[in-house]
Amino acid sequence: MRLSLPLVFLSIAHYVLGNTEIVNFHASEVNDVNISLAKDWPILNPNHNELEWDIFPALLGTPVNQVCETKEPKNATCSHELWIVLDLVEAWKAYSKFTLRLSWPASFSADFSLDIYDPEKVVTHFGLEDLTTYISSRPKTRRKYGRIRVVNTGVPTPAPPSHHNPIHDRLASPPVPIILILEPLYFGVLPPTVIPVLLYLVLAIVIGALLVPIFNGYLEDVAVQVKKELNESAKHD
Repeated sequence: MRLSLPLVFLSIAHYVLGNTEIVNFHASEVNDVNISLAKDWPILNPNHNELEWDIFPALLGTPVNQVCETKEPKNATCSHELWIVLDLVEAWKAYSKFTLRLSWPASFSADFSLDIYDPEKVVTHFGLEDLTTYISSRPKTRRKYGRIRVVNTGVPTPAPPSHHNPIHDRLASPPVPIILILEPLYFGVLPPTVIPVLLYLVLAIVIGALLVPIFNGYLEDVAVQVKKELNESAKHD
């Protein structure tokens, strides 16, 4: 693996200049369920593990765990949430633990909820079908689903006046740009994107350990030389 210093700086800057929400989850096999709604949801997989999206935050003061919970019908769309498919296919079969990371710019005052759902839980949430009809012989899957919800937590941004909803005029916010990244966890704890940073830190420690004795020896030689010159100068005086 060939590493570059700019890559490390960019990785560090990504965390410094933005906010991050992370959820780790176990990819166990569960009953597969056909979810018709999911055909329109974005998919993350080994070939496409990063997604950029914009979400409109719910009104200021809304509890994040209540966002999009009162919609009727239950399968209606809600602009304050995003559902995604986490396709943990054969290429990731060797991994049992994964991490889903959500990042957004620090300039946006927002609070996010990031949850992982099994297929049956999605069906129950949307009230799509009676799960008691399912039998144990159904196919198994490691597919998961992610639910992202957002609420405004900061100073409202002025919006065009509306004649229908004055409360919305005071509290509405522009959409929050987000980046979602799905990764397997090496050894159950390390996402691949942090490995270059860790390698550079280890390399810096090793180089430092090698250079410190050399630098100390050089300083000692300089100190001895200075002391010698001071003694000779004192004798001449």
